[in-house]
This record gives sequence, C-alpha cells and structure tokens, in this order.
Amino acid sequence: MLIIAEGKNCTETKYFSRIKSDSYSIHFAKGNDTDSVKMMRSLKRQYSELGLNPERGDIGICLVDSDCNPAKDSQIQEADSLATRAVK
Repeated sequence: MLIIAEGKNCTETKYFSRIKSDSYSIHFAKGNDTDSVKMMRSLKRQYSELGLNPERGDIGICLVDSDCNPAKDSQIQEADSLATRAVK
C-alpha cells in the first residue's frame, strides 16, 4: 500500500505507522503538495517507480483533507478522474 497525504505526511505517518501486519506493508509517497491533483500525479509516478501493480493487490491511496473548502472540490474531482483513468 502506498499512501500520499497533504503536506509533509507527519500526522498521517503517525496514524498509519501503528498498523502492523504480515499480510501487507504501508509505504508513504514523498512530497509536500497540498493540491490534490499534484498529489495524485506524484502518487501515480511513485507507484509506477516502485513497480507496484494492482493485479498483485497493490493499492495507492491519496489522503486529502478538504477543510470544508469548496475551492478544493474541483481539485478533488480532477484528482479522482486521474485515479480512475489509471485503473482502466
């Protein structure tokens, strides 16, 4: 599982690093972006660079805090569109 979160991943890293399993591993994508479209592009690039593959069960997760900010809605929709195109 590859996760990207807004900013420096500080809080999110703490949350997810506590999850332990022999069945899967969690990795954090590098980046300091807060724009969900840039985050999704970075996640896709790093997912590919790591050789991850959805057919093997590898997943990528983009964590976005919209902060009740309507301006982020269009960014999130565009990022979702990028994610959907990646799966097909």
